[in-house]
Amino acid sequence: MEDTHRKFKASKASIQQRYIKAKREEELRHRFIVSISGYDPQTGLGKNCVRMLPTEQFLKLIENLSYDSNVKLRQVEIQLNQGKEAMDYGSMQMGASACVPIPLLVNILRDLKDQHGTVLRMGWKTIGKKDFEKRGVVKYCMFHWERGSSYSGYIEDWKCHNELLGLKSQELVDDFACQILKNFRPDQARKQHKELLQKFAVFPGCVMTESAYDQRAHLDTSSWGIIVHMPLCEEGLMIYSWPEDYSRTNAGKYIHVPFGSFLALPAHSVHSGVYGNSGNIRFHMTIRERDNIWMVDKLIDDDVINKKGAKRNNWRSELKKRLGTSVSIFTKQYIDTIRKKCGSVFCEEWTKNISLK
Repeated sequence: MEDTHRKFKASKASIQQRYIKAKREEELRHRFIVSISGYDPQTGLGKNCVRMLPTEQFLKLIENLSYDSNVKLRQVEIQLNQGKEAMDYGSMQMGASACVPIPLLVNILRDLKDQHGTVLRMGWKTIGKKDFEKRGVVKYCMFHWERGSSYSGYIEDWKCHNELLGLKSQELVDDFACQILKNFRPDQARKQHKELLQKFAVFPGCVMTESAYDQRAHLDTSSWGIIVHMPLCEEGLMIYSWPEDYSRTNAGKYIHVPFGSFLALPAHSVHSGVYGNSGNIRFHMTIRERDNIWMVDKLIDDDVINKKGAKRNNWRSELKKRLGTSVSIFTKQYIDTIRKKCGSVFCEEWTKNISLK
């Protein structure tokens, strides 16, 4: 009897130890995500919270991320804090990436993908196709469009006609744009956000895939600017990017942007989409200098690449391959951290592709 009792106590102690260890590991994983996403429960966006790295370096970082020690967390912190030294707008054909601040993503998801079906009521406009672009339908919507309008030219303040994002989301989007600017423009790093928004114009919106296809290679603008791509679905988003010497080659590569991160491309980066399973929606934002006032905003085709008719690998197999790596662990940890920090404010259904039926 005593022997049975000792075994029971030993078993109970072992279970308790495993539970305590699991809770510690869980807390450390949350600390990793909180740290690299710059989560600040008081202000939503903390000081220097968007710490960017060149895209390939950032993706390598999260693919090899180990969540099991404070030492490794400090190593990641050092790497992120040194990221600005590697930022060079002129030579970054694949752009830069970082973790998305949690309050920003949660607020946008809540405003667009709640039970009221805001996404489906948005004034979507189909992206035009030509040349080799085959069957497929992808739509976009800019938040500064007036109701019933699809005018996409210059406007002083994107928030004037916005009826889609709440006041908190509007504030967070502007702060997000300013944080990205400070990463790409060290000369603006000491300026207040109000000053930055007087010099730079911000144009956020969304892109949605109904059925994917290989889009023609293009630039989003011919002047200085930054194009931000941020997934709003758990599967992330895919971009096809060409190297700096693209005029001599038709070979590019896929960039998979995991949910919980974003990609910021310089305006001179030749790229294309438009991928994702049906109902994949992503946040899209252009940041431009106000001195460059334009009346019509349209894609600028790269005829050198498009005439070569570059053959690309199947995007579905590429997406499946990326989701099969440790990147999926990062996405899981990011969602787990949102659930822990936001509680009932967050609905996990928001991370799914929207139903178009």
